[in-house]
Order: sequence, then structure tokens, then C-alpha cells
Amino acid sequence: MAKFSRGEEHVELVREDRAIVERAAFGEARRELHDERAALIAYYARIAELLDDRWTRTTPFVDELVVVEEPALVAAIDAGDRDALAVYTDWLLDRGDPRGELAVLRTAPAPDARKISSLEKTRGVELFGPLSTLGRRWRDQFTYVWCDGWVDEIAFHYATDDTYVLTPPDKEVMQHALHAPMARFVRWLTVDDWYVTPIWECLGDCTCLAHIRGVRHDAVTNCFAEMLDELPALEELELLRTSITTGGHPRVRRLRVTIDEDRLDIRGEWPSLRTIEIVCKRPVDADQLAAVRARFDAEVTVISA
Repeated sequence: MAKFSRGEEHVELVREDRAIVERAAFGEARRELHDERAALIAYYARIAELLDDRWTRTTPFVDELVVVEEPALVAAIDAGDRDALAVYTDWLLDRGDPRGELAVLRTAPAPDARKISSLEKTRGVELFGPLSTLGRRWRDQFTYVWCDGWVDEIAFHYATDDTYVLTPPDKEVMQHALHAPMARFVRWLTVDDWYVTPIWECLGDCTCLAHIRGVRHDAVTNCFAEMLDELPALEELELLRTSITTGGHPRVRRLRVTIDEDRLDIRGEWPSLRTIEIVCKRPVDADQLAAVRARFDAEVTVISA
């Protein structure tokens, strides 16, 4: 079930086997589909229409797509075992799951773009969940980076042009992209000024952040402790346009910082930090560098940009 509001109006959308039911002030409308998959697609499509019409979701984002899982393999992949990912892909392929088929197509020595595109269109709901029903203005807000047949990184970047009447809500964009079945094992996020704050303002209870291992912070704002707190598995952090953090992280072992206009200011506790890479777009202050080396039990490397 999903609930939405717009001003004083309210809508409730429910999927019941082969039917979707929409309840609002004007009454109830029931639509019967020929099978459960068709009902699921219609359900997602109706949600997309509501979001495009500026309705706001008032219930938690729930991906109701039921996918086959193998707990032991999934746990190994989440722990960083890439060999387990290949085994899992074969496991899916043996069971006729389109996720396995797409992963194999994308890891082929010479990937067939037409086959990939055809599979992504015909089995979009199984591969990308609710994201498959959203239009271009949503997809233009992020880029999928693939590795070993699966989405390995999602780069969120605010995009707008004259063809967009309205920019889609940042929280919904991030949840749709992160909850896509093919993004189940994503390890890296890149976020700009527009998409950095939803991590702690909107996604704090979202399980999709639980296994993120790396973040590229491509924003001029400080790297806030609130963002780091929502990423429990974080191990690598790259600050591309700021050199200031307002807090540390217990598991980060590698930190890459770019120094341009701001001074280097790494605040907080970083007990696991072992590598610090300082990319200098201007001469680095010797005293600052000495202070960093004295404070952290880490290898410090200076790189001239």
C-alpha cells in the first residue's frame, strides 16, 4: 500500500493480487489486470503518475517486487566477496531470473547492446523495479556505473533543462535508483550539492544505505557528520570539492581530500583510518600537513593536481 497527499487531497493505492485499488475523496476505483505481474506494473505506473503530478508519498518507500534470494551468497557479497557475486549470477541464471541474464550479457567480452536494451525494456520491472516506470527527467538525475554485470556505483547529479517543468523530488529519485534489483549490491555513491543532504534528512531509515562502502562527496558544502552516521559500512571517502569534515567515522580506512580554496580541516574521530591522500590544487600549508601527520596513524600522500 502507498499513500500520497497534495495539499488537502489524499490518495491511497493498494495492489491486491491481479487488481489495483485507488481510494480518494471521490470514492474507490478498482482495476483488474490479467495477471499479478501486469498488476504490479500498473501499480508502479500509477505511482509514477502521482509523483509526476506532484503528489507526495506519505508512507515509507517499499519495493513490493518479490525477488528470489539466496541468503548465504547475498551475505557473502555484502561482505565484499566478488567471487560470490559470480556464483550468485550463475544461480539466478539457472533459475531463469532475468537479473542473471542481464549480468551475463553485461560481462560478455563483446557486450551486445541490442540484447541488453531489449532485455531491459521487456523485463524492466524485474530488473529495475519501480524505476522502470519513471521517465527521462528522473533517469537524468543519476548514472549507473556497472561492474561484474551489476550496478556498482550510482552517481547522483542534479540535472535540469528547458524541457523539464519540474525537477523530481530528490528523496524519491534516490530511493528508486538505490532500490532497483540490479543495484542491490551497489558499493559506491557519488553525490553533489543537491543530493548530499537527503542521505541524512530523508534516507536515515532506508536499508539501501546499509552496504555502501565508498562515497565520492562532489559538493562544495562541508562533509557533514550526519551523512557519515547514516553509512555504517563506509570504508572509503573522497572529498572532491571540500576539505572540511564536521565529524569522523569508525570504519573509514581511506580518505582522499582535495584542497583548493578551503583549508584542510578533518574533524572528528577516525580510528580505522590508514591512508590519507591529499590532492593539492594550491600549495599546501606545511604546518597543516605536519599536524595531519602527527594526529593520524596513517600513511599521508600529497598529490599535485
